[in-house]
Amino acid sequence: MTTFTVNFGQGNIEKREAESAWELATELTNEGLPYNQSSIKVLDENEEEVILIADWYGVSPEEDDEVLEEIGGGFYTPWREI
Repeated sequence: MTTFTVNFGQGNIEKREAESAWELATELTNEGLPYNQSSIKVLDENEEEVILIADWYGVSPEEDDEVLEEIGGGFYTPWREI
């Protein structure tokens, strides 16, 4: 297991263990992403490099937007590697 840092934005940071960053992203998505109006970043164990990000847009998605989760009048895009 590897320890990753999850930065939910607005000072909300957690350490989480998972086999991979993608496994962690799946767990976070299955738990339900928080309504924090900030992109969510998964960082390496040294907190030096962003590995994955789910971008936040504070508007309703357009028809052609890729949506991971819609919440509070905005949405998160699917996880992507940085």
